[in-house]
This record gives sequence, structure tokens and C-alpha cells, in this order.
Amino acid sequence: MGIDEYIEQLIDNIPEGPYAVKMKPVIKFLKVNIIKGFETARGELGVYLISDGNKNPYRVKFRSPNFVNLSVLNHIAKGFKIADLVASEDRLTGYT
Repeated sequence: MGIDEYIEQLIDNIPEGPYAVKMKPVIKFLKVNIIKGFETARGELGVYLISDGNKNPYRVKFRSPNFVNLSVLNHIAKGFKIADLVASEDRLTGYT
């Protein structure tokens, strides 16, 4: 099956009816103020959530561990060469 036949099959299987319909909210948040940390492979992921009980939270903030790990760079890098630091950058920032 070629890509053209696949796309035609997808188009033929689109159901009839309106395509942009207002839907009821799936989730209704409780009235909360939460700060929670989750352990990930690169460090701790922080989540900050404030909700006043509506369908949309008032504030949601995620704090990824990538650049937080760079705060220890001054202590780790003492006595090493720049090439060693560049080679270990992906382990500190999480970017490979």
C-alpha cells in the first residue's frame, strides 16, 4: 500500500457530522494549591498547580531538572579540562 492509498483510506473513513463542536470539560480541578516533585532519569521534575475549582487551573508551572543540575557545575568542574566538561554536558543538561 502506497502513501497515496493510505491517505485516501483515511479520508474515506472520516465520519460525517460537524468537525468543530464545543465539548464539556473532561476534567474539573479541585480547589488546590500543590507543589509536588517527581523523580526522573535526569533529576527531580517539579510541578506547581493552583486551581480555584474551575475547569482550567489558575496556574500550572513545570520545573524541569535540566538547568537545575547546572548549579553544581562550579563544584564538579574544578580541576577538569574544558574538553571533559563539553563531553559531559549532556549528562548535566539532559540534552543528547
